[in-house]
Order: sequence, then structure tokens, then C-alpha cells
Amino acid sequence: MIPDIKAVFTDSGGQAVTSSAASTYYIDGGAAGDALDDNAWFVCLVTTAFDTSSNTLQVALETDSDTGFATAKVVLLQTGAIATSSLVAGYKMIKARIPVGIKRYLRAYFTCSAGLTSGKVFAAIVSDVDALLG
Repeated sequence: MIPDIKAVFTDSGGQAVTSSAASTYYIDGGAAGDALDDNAWFVCLVTTAFDTSSNTLQVALETDSDTGFATAKVVLLQTGAIATSSLVAGYKMIKARIPVGIKRYLRAYFTCSAGLTSGKVFAAIVSDVDALLG
């Protein structure tokens, strides 16, 4: 997997997630909306282990026609709540093809059940998913 620098939601080393928050970056797909490659995948991997509390973390792929994601936000993909004790480095939170229905902007959104003390994730749109992601 070689991510395109213009198709990442977090820094390459991962985004620290200690409370519910949007990804560091959003992707501007241009006015065309559903113009992504047919082989586009949303991936989110744990880069640094999370605390082993009884909390959970969920990741979603959201789209909107506004960069503030407040006008007509749509959740395209979403994981269930994953126990943070499972979120060790290398854990694949999600690997899914991008569905139709994309508006101009995309972002990842992380939802925590409670405050977390540690953990980082890497999220991006990639065009080819290699054996590393299975």
C-alpha cells in the first residue's frame, strides 16, 4: 500500500486519538463528487497501541459538500465499537471499498466511548490494498 499524499486523513506516523474528533485532514474530491477510482479503498490502521481500558473506539468515513461537515454530512462507512484493548499496533480497524454517494469532501471521524490516554491511527484512501492488509 502506497498512499497518495493528497489522499491521507492523518499524518503518516498516525493521529493521536484521545477523544472524539475529526481527522487532521480532509480530502477535496473536487466538484465531481463520485470521481474516485473504482478501486478506491478506505483504510484505517493502528500505528501506536491504545490503552487497555474498557473504552471503545469507532471510525467512520464521512462526506459533505462543505469543509465544516455541518451542512449535509453523510456517513459512508462506519465500524462498530472496537474495544481499545484490541487496538494494538498493526490492527486493521477497517478496509472497505468506497461506496457511491460521495460529495465534494471526505474525512475520517473517530468516536471514543470515553477519554483515552494513548493510541494513534493512520487513515487514508488507497487504490491498491496489498497482502499487508489482507
